[in-house]
Amino acid sequence: MLIVGAIDGGSVVLTRMQLPDAAKQAGYAATVAVQGKTATQQTALLALEAARAEGKSRNLVVSPHGFTMFQDGRITLKATRTAPTILFHRIPQLRSKTEVSVTVTVDALPFS
Repeated sequence: MLIVGAIDGGSVVLTRMQLPDAAKQAGYAATVAVQGKTATQQTALLALEAARAEGKSRNLVVSPHGFTMFQDGRITLKATRTAPTILFHRIPQLRSKTEVSVTVTVDALPFS
């Protein structure tokens, strides 16, 4: 039981370490999708869909509630990932520890 707990704890820590980079990649995908376009609601939806598609490929959920597109091309997004665990997701007190969220802001890339 102790070994399983250590493995699950390691999985949560690893997820916390990987999540910011994966979320930034989703943000960069959003900036590339709308590069050179005027900031409108339609453009923001296009950016959100690009971020969600990139996030899905990285096992992320990109929330529309934490998504903002700025006039200068910056994107702020909230991404969530559930750490793969053997035991933690079955224990109600530990289940919330397996869901990891991060909010990142990325600048538009100077190249495409």
